[in-house]
Amino acid sequence: MQYLNTELMNAIDVNSFRDAQPYPWLNPVGMILPDMLPRLIEEMPPLEQFTPTFGYERKFGQTSHDRYMLEYCPDLDISPHWRAFIDELCSDTYRDFVRRLFEVNNVKFSFQWHYTPRGASVSPHVDSRRKVGTQIFYMNTEQDWRAEWGGQTLILDDHGEFKRDTSPPVEQFYNCTEAVIGENHSLIFGRGQKSWHAVKALDCPQDSYRKVFIVRYEKARPIKKLRKRIAGMLKGEPAPEPGQQTVF
Repeated sequence: MQYLNTELMNAIDVNSFRDAQPYPWLNPVGMILPDMLPRLIEEMPPLEQFTPTFGYERKFGQTSHDRYMLEYCPDLDISPHWRAFIDELCSDTYRDFVRRLFEVNNVKFSFQWHYTPRGASVSPHVDSRRKVGTQIFYMNTEQDWRAEWGGQTLILDDHGEFKRDTSPPVEQFYNCTEAVIGENHSLIFGRGQKSWHAVKALDCPQDSYRKVFIVRYEKARPIKKLRKRIAGMLKGEPAPEPGQQTVF
C-alpha cells in the first residue's frame, strides 16, 4: 500500500522552499493520499501508550512544552497501517525527497506522536543543532478540531536579533505566520540559527487534543555514531532501552 502522495512531493519547487522567509518552510496539503488518511487517523495510538511531559524545566528559561508524547521504536505496538506508513517514510523515495529539499547527502529520521490538551502551548524556540529539519503531519479532522481553538504552528521572524539561548515571547517578533493545520496539512521547515517557531495556545474542550505525527531529520554521521558506540561498549555502557529515541 502507498500512503505518500509522490506526485505532490515531486512537484514541490526546491528553490521556493529554500527562498521562503524568514527561513525555509512549506505548508502543503495532501501529502498523504486521501484514501489512506482516514485509516491513519482512525488508528492513531491510544493515549494510554503516551508519556505525559508536563511542567519540566527547559533550557534558557523557556516555558514547559506540555503534551503527551510517544516515541516510535521498532517493537512499539501500533496498527499495521501505521507500521506500513513509517516503513514508507524510511524508504528511498521519501529519503531522496528530504535530501533534495535540504541538500544533504545522508539523513536519518526519528518519529514521534504528540497529543496536546487544552491550555498548553509551545514557547518560541530554535531546535537543536543536530537537526536538519522537521515535517509535522497534522492528524486532526474537520470534525474534531476548529481553527479558533488554536494549536497553529507559528513561523516567527526575529530579523536575526535574538540569540538561541534566550526566551523571547511571541509578541517581540517582527512577523508571526500561522501555519494551516487543517485536515491533511503538514509543515516542513529547516533548522537554522533563526528558525524560531512556536505553537499557539490551545483553547479547545477538555476532551479534545491537538494530534500530530512528527518526522525529525538529522544529519547521518555513521563514523561518529560507530565511534560513540565503541566508546560506550569500552566503558561498559548498556545498549539503548526500547522506547529511547530510535533513528532510521
